[in-house]
This record gives sequence, structure tokens and C-alpha cells, in this order.
Amino acid sequence: MRLRGVLSVVLLIGALTSVLGLAEQGPFADSIIFDVRMQEEIALQDVAAGNIDIFQYTTSGNVIFGLDQATLDQLELYVVPSSSDSFIFNNYPDKAPYIAVTTNGEEFFNPFAVREIRFAMHLLVNRQQIVDEVLQGAGAPSIISVGPNEPGAYKLYLEASKLGLTNEGDEARAIEMVTAAMEAAAKLPENVGRLARGADGFWTFDGKPVTMKFLIRVDDPNVRLPIGRYFADQVEKCGIKCDRIERDRTYCIRTAYLTDPKDYLWNLYTEGWGAGGTSLYKDVNITQMYAPWYTNMPGGGEATWWNYQNADLDSWTQKIIYGQFATLDEYWTLMTKSTAAGLKEAVRVYLIEQSSYFAVNKNAFETRFLYGLGDGINNFSMYTMAPVNKDRPVRVTQYSARGSLFLNAWDPIGTQGFNDMYAANIIQQVTEATTNNAPGSAAYTPLLMSWKNMNVQVEFAADGSAVGKITVPAEAVEWNSTQKAWVSTGGEVAWAEGDYSSYFPKSHDGSEMSLLDYAACEGFATEWATEDFPGDPYYDSAYSTAVAPGFAYTHGSIWNFKDGTLHNYFDNNFPPDIDRVGSSGVSALYPRAANHAQGIKWTVVEALGKLVAEGSASGTVYSFTQQSGVTEVDILVPAIVADIRAKLVEMRDTKFVPAYLVPLLPQAGKTADDIARMYQQAIDFIDAHGHAYIGNGGFYIDSFDPANSQMTLKAYRDPSYPFSGQYWLDTMEVGVARVDQVVLPNSAKAGADVAVTIKASEGRYPYDVFEPASQAVVSLVLVTGAGETTVAAKLTQAGTYEVVIPGSLTKGLAAGAYTVVAIASPANGLPSATGATLLLQ
Repeated sequence: MRLRGVLSVVLLIGALTSVLGLAEQGPFADSIIFDVRMQEEIALQDVAAGNIDIFQYTTSGNVIFGLDQATLDQLELYVVPSSSDSFIFNNYPDKAPYIAVTTNGEEFFNPFAVREIRFAMHLLVNRQQIVDEVLQGAGAPSIISVGPNEPGAYKLYLEASKLGLTNEGDEARAIEMVTAAMEAAAKLPENVGRLARGADGFWTFDGKPVTMKFLIRVDDPNVRLPIGRYFADQVEKCGIKCDRIERDRTYCIRTAYLTDPKDYLWNLYTEGWGAGGTSLYKDVNITQMYAPWYTNMPGGGEATWWNYQNADLDSWTQKIIYGQFATLDEYWTLMTKSTAAGLKEAVRVYLIEQSSYFAVNKNAFETRFLYGLGDGINNFSMYTMAPVNKDRPVRVTQYSARGSLFLNAWDPIGTQGFNDMYAANIIQQVTEATTNNAPGSAAYTPLLMSWKNMNVQVEFAADGSAVGKITVPAEAVEWNSTQKAWVSTGGEVAWAEGDYSSYFPKSHDGSEMSLLDYAACEGFATEWATEDFPGDPYYDSAYSTAVAPGFAYTHGSIWNFKDGTLHNYFDNNFPPDIDRVGSSGVSALYPRAANHAQGIKWTVVEALGKLVAEGSASGTVYSFTQQSGVTEVDILVPAIVADIRAKLVEMRDTKFVPAYLVPLLPQAGKTADDIARMYQQAIDFIDAHGHAYIGNGGFYIDSFDPANSQMTLKAYRDPSYPFSGQYWLDTMEVGVARVDQVVLPNSAKAGADVAVTIKASEGRYPYDVFEPASQAVVSLVLVTGAGETTVAAKLTQAGTYEVVIPGSLTKGLAAGAYTVVAIASPANGLPSATGATLLLQ
């Protein structure tokens, strides 16, 4: 069970209830056709007209508000805060004298290599203005990578307040900071006589204007294009010219994420993000967006490139992700320290959170279906949508200004694989996750793998060091890449242990699933994340950067092939929720480095590994990363699929068995002939469908038509598939509560009681029907420089709660503005929160 953490961080309570034996396994719909539209407005009109059933795109409020009433009347809207926008800066070389020496020897002065200048960008941007003018109010300013109204977010936003960051910014102060930093840089010996400010107010280096290459997404005309143009003007107010490179997603993403920062092809980029899921704790958001080890910062963890580095951020966020803390207070300390560091470093500067609208034809489905309260339409939507007309495919459209369906390679292993929302929207229902967050409650929920008998025993010393108290028995093993053997971890000490059991649905090629699939994942990941010797062909540095940190927190597994269970030993602790510990100990099934939903049969994974390490029939040189001179693997591209097929034929004919499976075959009751038959099943699937995405989810990819940007999915009805649409509807319905209004006095005196009225409503998810709340628990949090205090609210009548902030809590506070947060919690659903400002005299 080597893989944990990053590979299992797509987290989804309790024990699985058997759902086998239902009348029809799989989703309600029989098939889905995914395609694209090149204009949002046209897509929405097609939904209203019934030409499209679902527009799976985070449409912004300004577009929805521009529709006529007749169109709106035909739309069922799913509204969630599911997308956000940010700037990322190329901060190479990130040290004085801030001269970027490119790979071809050219020299440029890079202002964004100066931390003080990057931080000033927080102040240079007026986030509230963007919300008001660009989003037309359909969103909120977001200074950090967590939305301001998320439960618990106020703890993190305190760090922004301490740094003087506000929604409105401070343009004058920003310009002063940039000027001071540039003047200081000009005095460095290496820059004297080279870096100077001209009479026109613009800075020059070696006589040429200091110019920032600003990648602006022209194919997002309603949000990122106007934001980019506005901010380019702001940067030029600081005396730094901007080359406004207005290009589409292909050019911008490949330039910003898939080139060496040292090539100096870009300086800043307008990023857009989907929420990625519904979650109660936001540590992944902080880690992904600020910590280098997560391979989402400049350099991407590619060993041959220049990489942004920050040891503190890596250390703190790894402790968070891998549960290396004793108490909830310590968790929040790590979170706030990481947030503060991310804000100060300002390699990524967050801007806004958008209210996103997913449009569905009002007459296409029998009822509302499940959707993520954090991310909108997702795999649970596809599983539970019940079409009125089952005789035709459900038609789902995405928005692509270029008219193409996908952008990044369909690489199921590397750090950049499936790195676009277009692919993610499709594969999440083609591959079944081991665990995930419930879409309505965010509870950690077993899917393929469940846990029980969780045991956590760890002692923490005063200095923060920890010692596990569970001694691992000799029967526990893990794969050792160097020794090429399953090695006992007996004698090691672990923090946690638990019993794990799995469903074993057949893969889409008909091959059986067993514990061998989990063993193949562990073996492959360990091999490719471990450099056994210099030049090891079965090693990928970027993959290792993303995967290897988790190895330190695992202590082996006891494999029980007779009953298909595992007993796992690992280091993790999360006092508020034992199910988070349980989900973190789930054995990985897919050896992916990128944190997306992709995952395919191990037979194809092995073929890909051999293509990269040993070569291909075509002579093409392959890699798990995009770099010059090699081709990144892609299980959709016909020429690459042909090489995959040829490798599978070779593996079949030689009856190849991976080293990590050889000693396990007798325990699993399998032989090399059985493995060879699995290779043949993969070959047959490729021949039938023209691609190598062999998943195990509720749908399988039947065909892909790149000429028409169209992909067809069909329902997987094999009896071994354990779930049905009705099962998920019955399981995932939960209560929801929302804060509708916080009524505060215009101002209050410090030391006096303050009466606050909170209006709240409640309903049942996923149905969009609310009534005045009477069952919800409502509270108010007062946030001051000394900390936070929670005061319970009392129900006075349906929908109305009253709370009094005692004068003792405000006594001695200075006059000014203070944040209060109203929180409404349903009985078994996800809390909602709304912030407001209390003015004290």
C-alpha cells in the first residue's frame, strides 16, 4: 500500500452497503455524446431549444444575465461557486540580481523575480471592481485559493488581513512598493548602468524596455480577457511595459505550464480553475496552489527545468496532507502558516471566485440529479440523470473557442496528463474512484474500497515530534524497487491501521479485477518514482516529485487474497474525523501523478511503461512528460495506440508478468497464462473501440471522433459493476441550509451588547426547494485580532435566528471594522457560511 496522499487525495464514510443484484446496474442513461460549441451564448440557446441536454461549462453570471426571459424559462440552472481565477508569475530566477539568463544565453531583468514586487500585485488589483464590472456581481473577491464564504475560510482570510490585503487593493501603495523595489534592484552591482528608469517613466534594461510577456486567454472573452487587459494597464502604471499576448488555451497553457521557466517565454498568465470537487477541509486547495512539491508551480517538478522552491511550504503542506499533526489547532496553525507564506511569496495571486451556472434543458430529465455543491455537474450527475427519452443519447456540450474537445495529452501517468477540464469532465464517470467526497455533504465516502476497525495510536512530544505506537507485524510487506521484491516492514511503527475491502468490478475490456490490480499500482509507482541507479530507464523525475513524498508515511500491507482484503499500516491523524484517516489509508488503484480522475487497467499501464523505458515498434521515443525530442504518451492518439497495442502483443506472446506480480500469482490463484489472456482482452478492446482507455466506471468510452470533436460514452451494465443511479440518489440525499441575510446595526459601541438577526432557509439536496429554516443549527463567529469566538443563535420563528454578541467580547477593541461569519448547519449536510462587517465606534 505504498501509494497514499497525492494519489488518494481525490477523497470521498462508513461501510459499503451491498448494492449488487439491482434490476439494472450502472447509470440511468444508456449513452452520452460529448461535443463542443464555440460560443457560450449559442450553447445556451441550443440547451433551451432542446438540441443539447446539458451545457457542462461554468457559465458566468454576466452571460446568464444577458439571456432573454424566453430562453431562461427553458433552463434548469445548477448554481455553485465552482470556478476561480488567478495570476501565476514566472519568478525565475527568484533571487538577486533578478536577471533571467535564458537557455540561449539572453539576459532580461525580471521584476517578478522580486518577491516584494510580486506581493505588490495583490495590492495593484482591485478584486471588488472585477466582481462588480466583469462578473456583474455574480461572484466574490477571493484573495486566497479558498472561497471567502467556505466554512472555516475566515481563519485563513485573517492572514490576508494581517498583511494589509483588501478586496479593493491599494493602487498607490502598490506603485510605491514596485518603485522602491526596482530602485533597490537598480543599485545592485550587477544592475548598475543596466537597469534604469527613463524619462517616460518606464524602466529599461540594457537600453530596452523592461517588458512582461502577459499571456491572456482570448478564448474566455467574458472573464479572463477583460481581467487580463485591465491588469496589463495596472502593471504599466508601475513603469513596466506589458506585451499583451492574447491567445487561446492551447498556446497559453503549453507556454505557461509546459515550458522551462528559464526559457523565459512568459511572465504572467491569467489562470482559471474548476473547484475539482466538494470538500469540507481546504488543505488540498492551499497545497496545490502554493506548494512546489505538488508540481503545480513554475517548473512543474520537472528535474531538467528551473523550479520554484520553498522548503517551508513543502514541509508544512506535506504535514497537512499526510496528517502529521496532533490536534485540530495544530492543523489550523499549519494551514494559516502555509496561507501566509503563499500570500507573501505571491507566485500565484488569487483574484475572484465565480458563481457558476450549469444549464440543463428543463424538460430533458425526470427530476433534478446529483451535483457537487462545490464543483457543479460531475460524475454523480451523469450517474443519476434520468432522461425522459431513454431511446436517444444524452447530449452534453462543453465550451471550446477553438472547437476542439481536448487540450492535454491523455497520459494516465505523468504530472500533466488530462490537465484540462474537458477531459476531466468525461473520465470521472469512466473510472471509478476508490473513495471520494459525497457531492452534497462532502463526507469521506467509500466507493470501490471501504474501511473499518480504524485504530490510531500516536504520541506527540512538546517539540511537535511524533512517535507511532503501532508495531507493524512481519507479515506486512511493501514493494522494494531496488531489491525487486516484496519486503517485510515488520518492526516499523505506524500511527494508524485499518481493515480495507474492495469491490472488484470487471474492467471495460472484461478482465477481472482483484487485489493484483492494487499490487500492480504499488509496484509500478514505486518503480517509476525510485531511481535505482543513475540513468535508470524506469524512473521519471517529475513523477517522483509528485509521488515519492507519500512513501515516507506508509508502512506496508498484509495482503489477504483469500477474502480480497488488506490490512494497511500508515501514518495519518485527523482528530475531527476518523473517516478522513480511513480514506487516507485506502490503497491506490491508479498510479497517476496528476490529481485528476484518470485511471486505467494495469495491463495498459505496464505497456506504457515499457514504451517509455524500452522503446516502441514505430521507433517513436516516448515519455510521461512533455519535453522536446520526445512524445508524451497519449492513449487516444491512433499512432500511439498502435504502439500500445504492439507492446501488448509482445507482452502476451512472451507471457510477461511484472516482477511485483510474480510472487503474488499463486496466492491469487492465477498463472502467466491468465495474465496473457488479460493482455488479449486489452488488445480486443483497442481493436473494438480505437483507443486504450480501459476504465471500470459506470460508463465506458465507445468511440472518439476527433474530426467532429465528439466522444460517445455507453453505460456499463456488467453485473459485477456495484452501483446504480437509484442507489446514489437514495444514498446522497441530505439536508441543506443556507444563510440568506445577516442583519447588523449600522454601528455599535465597543463594550456594548450587539443584537444580530440571521435569516436562514433549509431544504433537501439535490432538490432546489427551500423553506424558512427551523431545524438548522445557526451560529455567529466574531473574528478579532485576538482570535475568534462563536456565539450560538436562537430560533425565534421559522427562518429567523437571533444572536447577541456580548459586550465582554468587544470591550477594549479599537474602533474599526471587524468580520463576523454566520454559519448554518443542517442535520447531516454541508454547512454554509456568509460573512459580514461589524463596525465598532
